[in-house]
Amino acid sequence: MSPNKTITFWGLGCVAVLLAQAPEGCAASDPDLSSARAESAGDTTARDTTPRSALLRSMLVPGWGQWYNRRPLKAGLVFTATCGLAAGTIYQNQLLQDSSAQADRTTMRYRRNTLAIWLLVAVFYGMVDAYVDAHLRDFDTEIQQMAYAVRIAPYRPALAYSLCW
Repeated sequence: MSPNKTITFWGLGCVAVLLAQAPEGCAASDPDLSSARAESAGDTTARDTTPRSALLRSMLVPGWGQWYNRRPLKAGLVFTATCGLAAGTIYQNQLLQDSSAQADRTTMRYRRNTLAIWLLVAVFYGMVDAYVDAHLRDFDTEIQQMAYAVRIAPYRPALAYSLCW
């Protein structure tokens, strides 16, 4: 298989996995999906996502931890970046094996190693992001009230304010 076909294959594979959705009938056999759909249908409480399971899912398949945390855009970005870096690393390795000139081999080895390092960084970032996102699931980011108060006490004037999250 030529290098261009390999990259195209990986790119199409990434897009196909992101666009694929389980049919409605599959939810009955998977307890996680069944409970998640039952909760989203009637109950307003979110399913119990643990940081450890998000981390492990993201370690097994990059982007799965973000998907588990219900962040599909992040999941797509992490998965696509990881697939692209993996395809680039494989492509550079194939070029390195086919090259005969020593100067070219040094350059290609450098490129392959750089892409491999970025691949590890992307996988590690996905794992940490899924872990932190699962921890901050219940964190309320909206400011609910902002109160200003002027307190005038004898001999101690003060201006106070409070921010509540």
